[in-house]
Amino acid sequence: MSPVGSALRDRIRSFPSLVNCCTIDWFMRWPDEALEAVSEVVLADAGLFPEQGRQIAKACRVLHQSAEHMSARLERQRRHIYVTPTSYLELLLTYRLLLGSEREKTLRLRAGYERGVQKLLFTADEVQKMRQDLNEKQPRLVQMTEETDYLMEQIEKESTQVVAPKQAQIQQEEANANKQAQEAQAIKVDCDGELAQALPILAKAQAALNTIKSQHIGEIKVLGKPPGPVKRVLHAVCVLCQRKVERTPKKDNPKELEDNWWYTAQKFMAEKNFLQGLLDFDRDSIPDSVMRKIRE
Repeated sequence: MSPVGSALRDRIRSFPSLVNCCTIDWFMRWPDEALEAVSEVVLADAGLFPEQGRQIAKACRVLHQSAEHMSARLERQRRHIYVTPTSYLELLLTYRLLLGSEREKTLRLRAGYERGVQKLLFTADEVQKMRQDLNEKQPRLVQMTEETDYLMEQIEKESTQVVAPKQAQIQQEEANANKQAQEAQAIKVDCDGELAQALPILAKAQAALNTIKSQHIGEIKVLGKPPGPVKRVLHAVCVLCQRKVERTPKKDNPKELEDNWWYTAQKFMAEKNFLQGLLDFDRDSIPDSVMRKIRE
């Protein structure tokens, strides 16, 4: 049992027989040789050189004995501090632990330095190769520079002989293109004006179309002699919808056939989806050929 702490005193108070019926063996301080021998044994596998092991054993002995002297001086002041062999073993084990930690740190630093040195050597080798390659290509570079200068002189000469006439032609074409652009802009302005006039008419036509009902279509298609405006409108509707004109016998000569757009319109109006087709008509995708027929 160690005298360190209050455990020994508490046990003696609780069990007086430990003092009355037992003999106390009090182990005295270890001599210098024992301290050094124990240190050498504990640190034997620490990887130290023999001379290092002896010096460290002496240093640990001196530290332990210094602690004992300090505890003896404090006992005179009635302050009890026990320095036991266990304390000495703890000192040695702590030294081993710190030694291993520092060695690992040193090995990591060494590995980092070695990698850095390898990279520096590799870089130096690559730089040497690049210098050698540059020296080998230097004559070729000089030759290519001379060839480039010669080509530049030839290009300047050819540009003087060829580019000047081409430039005049390009300027003329540019002037023609600008003139055409101005004409196209004028046409665009005219078209925009006509469009501005046509949009209100288109809106009115769309509004009028939305008011047409099926009974209105039925009333028109049974007309024997429809008014001229009605015939022209239905004729235009057939052309816009790309209906093929029906041919019927002439009144004055039944043997001959003529284009009958009113008959074509009557057949068209008799179809089931006639009115819905007019409402869904795509007025933005009318072919040019149809527009020419409408204008005719």
